[in-house]
Amino acid sequence: MNLCNRLTTLTLTSISLVVGFLPLSSTPAQAQDDVYIDRDCRHVPNSVIQKLSDPPWFHYQNIFYSRKFTANGKPYWLYVARYTDGAAMFCVSQPDFKQARLISTSEISGQFIEKVEQNSNQSSMFIVRVIQGQNTGAPFVDYRLDLSNPDRPVITFVRGGCCVDFD
Repeated sequence: MNLCNRLTTLTLTSISLVVGFLPLSSTPAQAQDDVYIDRDCRHVPNSVIQKLSDPPWFHYQNIFYSRKFTANGKPYWLYVARYTDGAAMFCVSQPDFKQARLISTSEISGQFIEKVEQNSNQSSMFIVRVIQGQNTGAPFVDYRLDLSNPDRPVITFVRGGCCVDFD
């Protein structure tokens, strides 16, 4: 047996041993801390996600940003999830996803979001950076999201610039 055949046999044997020890799972892989919502901003328990035959991102969105804030003396949550294409979905609710609703504004809804920042702890003001594309060098626009009245979000242009660097 020549050296090339020996290396091939050894490599295939090694791969089969490694694959044989990999755990088999009938549930989709996900991080323990992932939180999913449906398209109406309602929380979907992980027990439901784990029972799906399709990967969860086909049906539900994974929250990538969430913060508590206070408006009119009441606690609220702002949370942002991504669709499968990377566009964002903004939601507001009372704690524990009660009375959840979509924030539907053309400036930020369905856009590519680089970051969301709360002005200060518990503040109802947020800065949202929208990227005008998904490539390095894409221009951006910053908006102020005012949730002092969560039923009537107000979006204000802050500034535009160039360019977002994804490195």
